[in-house]
Amino acid sequence: MGTAIKHIPLSGKLWMLRRRIKNKSFNLRRYIYEWCRKTLYRLQHPREAKQTRDSIYLIYTMGKVASMSVLDAVTGRLPHVPVFAMHYLSEANLRRQEEQLGNSAHWDNQLYRKIHTLHARKIRNCIAKHPQNHIRIITLVREPLNQIISQIFQQLNLHDIESLKRMTAGNRQVDYDYPANWCCNELAAFSGIDILNEPFNPHKGYAIYHKDNFSVLVIRFEDINRVFQEAMSSYSGVGRWLLREKNKAENKQYANEYKAFKRELEIESAVLDKVYSSPFVQHFYTEEEIQRFREKWEKLNINT
Repeated sequence: MGTAIKHIPLSGKLWMLRRRIKNKSFNLRRYIYEWCRKTLYRLQHPREAKQTRDSIYLIYTMGKVASMSVLDAVTGRLPHVPVFAMHYLSEANLRRQEEQLGNSAHWDNQLYRKIHTLHARKIRNCIAKHPQNHIRIITLVREPLNQIISQIFQQLNLHDIESLKRMTAGNRQVDYDYPANWCCNELAAFSGIDILNEPFNPHKGYAIYHKDNFSVLVIRFEDINRVFQEAMSSYSGVGRWLLREKNKAENKQYANEYKAFKRELEIESAVLDKVYSSPFVQHFYTEEEIQRFREKWEKLNINT
């Protein structure tokens, strides 16, 4: 970071200093607020607090699957338990990220390392210090093409929109195998639970799996509003769950661009075949649902 700071003007350095002071003040106020909230919860709900105190909750998901909404719901409902959100926690991916970012002095890379890699290490250390705790993982799965489009717009600064308007199997910027690979290389590697090899009822919309001191709640993104209350009550053992939508692409500053992009998008039949015949999609969605997904994209192609 030192090399990058040399190129920051004096005004930028002063802004960073003010921001650091403000953050420390904000963190103190937040710490006091959270302590009061946890104490009040324990006094109001002693039985619930005792029942759930030995749990660590991980909102451990792929990108663009409403993870921030779930994080907000869990921290709001269970203020006394450790709750973390992360996209990757496996040791192999962590080491790879650290090797790529560790020697970089670029400001963006250092910021990414602080926000993601160091945070992931913090989560792993917390789990290691509390081996007796029940690690409760909440993850979500989503129809891959809509998920990929949302990810593209999450990283607008990294992609040329025009070059992505025609998504083909040969486009190296689009990883259609990302969902299945994440389930294997991340979730299964970290928890020992391979959700692609566990039974799942698409009509129910969620499933719960256990192994040792790990458990995983899988919810389909498309069903989250319908099943969230039931799924979380069954998973946590406590009721009264509330889910608020946050971080939706349609609500962001690029909302109009996002909608236009989806209208103009052309996806070749070969891509549809690849995506919808994948073990990931076949596992979590019914044949009727898969056909509706295909028809939606094919209709867009015809209208385009």
